[in-house]
Amino acid sequence: MKKTVYSGAALAVLATIGATSNLSAATDILSNVKANGEIRTRYEFVDDGKSATKDAKALTNRLVVGARADILGDSGFSGYAELMNVSNGSLIDDYAPQQKGYAVVADPVNTRLTQAYIDYKAGNTLIRAGRQMINIDDQRFVGAVGWRQMPQTFEAYTLVNKDIKDLTFTGAYVTQRLGIVDGLSGKTKTVVLNGAYKINDSMKLTGYGYMIGNLSDTFGLRFTGKTAIDSAKINYTLEYAKQDDASLKVNSGDVKQKVDADFIHAAASVNYNGFIFGAGYELLGKTKNSADNHGFTTPLATLHKFNGWSDVLLGRMATGNKNGLEDVCVKVGYKTKEFGKALAIYHKFDAETGANSDLGDEIDLLYVTKVPSIAGLSVMAKAAFYDAGDAGAGYNDTTKYWLMLDYKFGSK
Repeated sequence: MKKTVYSGAALAVLATIGATSNLSAATDILSNVKANGEIRTRYEFVDDGKSATKDAKALTNRLVVGARADILGDSGFSGYAELMNVSNGSLIDDYAPQQKGYAVVADPVNTRLTQAYIDYKAGNTLIRAGRQMINIDDQRFVGAVGWRQMPQTFEAYTLVNKDIKDLTFTGAYVTQRLGIVDGLSGKTKTVVLNGAYKINDSMKLTGYGYMIGNLSDTFGLRFTGKTAIDSAKINYTLEYAKQDDASLKVNSGDVKQKVDADFIHAAASVNYNGFIFGAGYELLGKTKNSADNHGFTTPLATLHKFNGWSDVLLGRMATGNKNGLEDVCVKVGYKTKEFGKALAIYHKFDAETGANSDLGDEIDLLYVTKVPSIAGLSVMAKAAFYDAGDAGAGYNDTTKYWLMLDYKFGSK
């Protein structure tokens, strides 16, 4: 019932915007109407290494229709609505949750009003209220999970202010999470605070606090920079965060998890005439004492971006990460406008503590390019090969690969 209401509301908004754009200039409720959309078709194969499940094969399509318009002329108000549909057309749907007995592809058939918000802009301040995507920094802590066919969005009130020179402050209060599948959706009380200060054209310092009801409070510092040595362009990141018990409760009487853990991230990459070389280290720390039931986790992140594209280690975030996770990675690649981007990444995973600390390793491969003859169309091939270590139950050799066409049109 809820999906039907959302879908009907989205269609009503879009129809109203379209109809209003054809009215005479005397009617100035909605103006400067801009439409956008996306058609993204993807084939995904999954061999999860489990004897109880068959290999998954999924051919899914994402259709996005959105529209933005100014409200009441130059009042400072504007609105955006976006409807998204994920379908498989029953051509290839040998995957869970569509069918039992298969490996999981987290793209079930679904239709959702993914975004519907009102903006108010005055000077250097933007206020946004409603259902929205929120992407903070590299999405390690808060992100829209754009890789999955149905993204993660939030019911939230957001403020972005740039009154202080070179400082961008972002604050948000989130009341509802709509996950990539309905089972991950639910009520929340989350406060997002992020202040990014541009030291100069090459360096930026960011301080942040993410308070997620019942789960954790996280506070940290992130330093990013870039420099050039002859033809070599160098980018680097240093980051530290501390995670403690949650200060917010979603409902009175809720039990909050116990957590006391650290996060460390260090990475650098070099682009030399299109050739890419990089290395990184990430620690999501273990519990500090026996009373804690969670190590460092990032439940609102775009998790697929981190710790291997196989998503095998993603489940560690959901189960508490009590023994911590260390990820050492190296990457090589090549990128030019004409060629596109090719990338190979190697990860070595270990638990920070525990009898069996070897969590395995993984090789990820990617090639993506734009189709020159069709504006907005790109092609991607991607693969992940995870080799389980000695950690025991819950980790199996896993192979995944994807082929994808993505066509975007219009403008936001």
